[in-house]
Amino acid sequence: MPITQRAGGTINIAASEIEIGSVEIEGAAAAAVTSIDDSSTAVTLVAANAARKRITIFNDSTETLFIRKGSGTPTVTDYSEKILAQETWFEAAPATLLAIQGIWAANGSGAAKITDET
Repeated sequence: MPITQRAGGTINIAASEIEIGSVEIEGAAAAAVTSIDDSSTAVTLVAANAARKRITIFNDSTETLFIRKGSGTPTVTDYSEKILAQETWFEAAPATLLAIQGIWAANGSGAAKITDET
């Protein structure tokens, strides 16, 4: 389940989304850290990666970032996830193995800071 951390550090998860049980998460052996400048045209943030364990995207921009997992081009109305300015989005095991594309609401100031753990 993707979790978005809101400004101020608060994380809200609906009780209906919580399942009790145990999950074993295998540790990552390496991490690729990249920075992609914000753009009002769609860009590839990360390529597909069959070895991905976790992925974190921090939207260090003044504009909202819209991402799309897999094929297709994201738009501000057709996207998988929305990351507000100065927010972090991440997926842990099982993280998407697909490519992730992004587009910002406008060409502002900043970048997506990405950590792709394998």
